[in-house]
Amino acid sequence: MTISRRSCVALAVAIGTVLAVTSCTLPADAQSTPDGVTSLASWAEYELAALPGVVAVEAGQYNETDDVGADMLDADLWGMDLDVVVDPLIGADDIAAVAEATREFSETHAGTAVWAARVTIAPATETVDDSSTPDRLRVDVYPEVVGSAGDAARAALEVSAIPSVASVTVMSVPSIQVTEAADLGAALDAVERLPFWAEGGNLSTVDGRVRLADVPELITNAGLLAIADTARAHPGGQFWLEAANEGPRYPELYVDGVSVDEAAAIAARFLDPAMTAATASAYVLEFNIRAVGAEGAIDTYGTFGGVPSP
Repeated sequence: MTISRRSCVALAVAIGTVLAVTSCTLPADAQSTPDGVTSLASWAEYELAALPGVVAVEAGQYNETDDVGADMLDADLWGMDLDVVVDPLIGADDIAAVAEATREFSETHAGTAVWAARVTIAPATETVDDSSTPDRLRVDVYPEVVGSAGDAARAALEVSAIPSVASVTVMSVPSIQVTEAADLGAALDAVERLPFWAEGGNLSTVDGRVRLADVPELITNAGLLAIADTARAHPGGQFWLEAANEGPRYPELYVDGVSVDEAAAIAARFLDPAMTAATASAYVLEFNIRAVGAEGAIDTYGTFGGVPSP
């Protein structure tokens, strides 16, 4: 008998009578593995594919040891990449239920091997495994989740209804893509009032030309909108307000792809003393602009409002 790490059993045999020690249960692979289930991937499909609205269960199981014959129900030896695809037409309640069920399944079955699970909300007619296009709505539910799995799924569905929003992903922080740079302000105004955006997130254009890390305790909406407005005024430039998604988030702005004259105009705008309104909590927001002139790359550095660097 193989004893799993999640359960234990102590058996004593005396004159044909089996005495079970209390507080222990039979291991899952001996007690509750459904008939026909031989792997973690098939178990995920067995439990989750039957939920209302589930279009597909993409369960990729991979071995993390050299033992290719290892027990495929042992999550200490096999990693999992689990994607449960849900049709948005079933509604928010059922979508939230699928998200919660996917997280619960992962919490129950994950071991020491790497395990990641998400819910992708997409019509059945879409090709969900096409890596060339972003998932319209994706919510990571394991190992990390923003708030609760159900609430994150509901929020993603709500945000997707905002005009011009092209995709929503909820990973370590929420991320939203809009169609054009001109749509950034309206999207920011809509999402900042939602509970799942309380600690901010990432807002960008589909083409990646403009990316804004919204860190509310450090950067104000005035600062974000100033960057978005400047990006619209210089459509050939790339504007990335970058911050780490995990741990301390300290934004810094990088501008690329502009002319020398444009770089000078952008720097003058950001250095204006009025731009101290771009930051909160006395945070010093730095910008880095790279322009290409006749003699090569020219870099311009400064801080919003021209305040001294720390």
